[in-house]
Amino acid sequence: MKKKHLLKIANCAAGTHGGDCTFTASESFSVRHLLACFDGITGKVKPCGVSNVPIGTVTDEAAVGDPVNVRFIGGNGTVLMVAAGAIQPGALLAPAAAGKVQVGSGAFIRLGIAIGSAQAAGDQIEVLPHLPAITVPAA
Repeated sequence: MKKKHLLKIANCAAGTHGGDCTFTASESFSVRHLLACFDGITGKVKPCGVSNVPIGTVTDEAAVGDPVNVRFIGGNGTVLMVAAGAIQPGALLAPAAAGKVQVGSGAFIRLGIAIGSAQAAGDQIEVLPHLPAITVPAA
């Protein structure tokens, strides 16, 4: 019996999109589920840094110039992200270096709530994402 194969491609043509969209990587994505942000005005994406506003997570590894699927933050359901260190369930998360996430502190870009836990840097963690927002501690 022959197996049927299904190819799923996210497309980013003009119009509106669901939870995913295809972009071009301007830098490499070394592991799956790193945060992505826009790289200037080119429309390409790169791993998100601490002070960048993330648009989503890249669901695969990619080299420079490769097409990448970005799962938008703020969509329905949870997403996987890569931890920069230990994270407990319920923690408010912020971007960290190299496309990873960390527990937010002080004034930070809040991008979701940890649903799962991470023991160490590089662990994948389940996150309930929301649109990025600046969080400032109460005076």
